[in-house]
Amino acid sequence: MTPDDVERETGDRPAWQRWLWFVVLWLAGIGFIGAVALTIRLALIG
Repeated sequence: MTPDDVERETGDRPAWQRWLWFVVLWLAGIGFIGAVALTIRLALIG
């Protein structure tokens, strides 16, 4: 998807919904990074 497609799909949504998606994706990214870091740490220790 191009940024234009995203803008077209989110253009008719309220701003809070866009921020909600931003927060959800941000938290998911942090969780994914944390899971990878935990896996690496366990692999190195164990």
